[in-house]
Amino acid sequence: KILVIGDCYDTRRFLETQWVSSFNIVVAENGVVGLEMARSAPPNLILLDIILPVLSGYDTCNLLKKDPRTYQIPVIILAGQEEIQDITHGLSGGPDIYFPKPFDHKELQKKIIQLLKEQSECRPREVCQVGDLRLDPLKWEVTYQAKFIQLTIMEFEILYYLVSQKGEVVSRNEMHREIHSRQPMRSPPPGDSDRSIDVHICSLRRKLPVLMEQIS
Repeated sequence: KILVIGDCYDTRRFLETQWVSSFNIVVAENGVVGLEMARSAPPNLILLDIILPVLSGYDTCNLLKKDPRTYQIPVIILAGQEEIQDITHGLSGGPDIYFPKPFDHKELQKKIIQLLKEQSECRPREVCQVGDLRLDPLKWEVTYQAKFIQLTIMEFEILYYLVSQKGEVVSRNEMHREIHSRQPMRSPPPGDSDRSIDVHICSLRRKLPVLMEQIS
């Protein structure tokens, strides 16, 4: 399923007509509606126009990439060449691909198929339960002693990785490399850097002090 977020009826109708046999196309006329659709029924990929009413494409992309429910969904931004030159301004979590307008729908379709193939090849993760700790990677939820623990995306990834190592000693570089090897085409989670692993672990120690003593 592909979610097309854009206010140009002709473009939406054209894509629906051209790709009816290849994809299930759902459409949103603005960023606010698109965000709600992506959160309630996550698509496999999002096509996002940079010029939108109500909520701009910049802001829509930022919110998609900051939300644990949607940050892993591939995003292709459709923009004019002059817009692409300035598009990184204000984007804390960028799209996976910028595609120039006017576009060749066959080339765009090839790029979509490539991204969807990479997405399907990412090895799935199962719910991880160790004692009183439960991590659900599909819902990005963590509970400890039956209490919900609010974690950021990177905190969740680090905790999941540490628990999955079952007591093995790992370096910061190994952890960083493994976390991002799962999604080689994706933008890293907001605020991520190699040294920031230390900051995230300090935050985890504050939120789960007893547990972190046992696994780190």
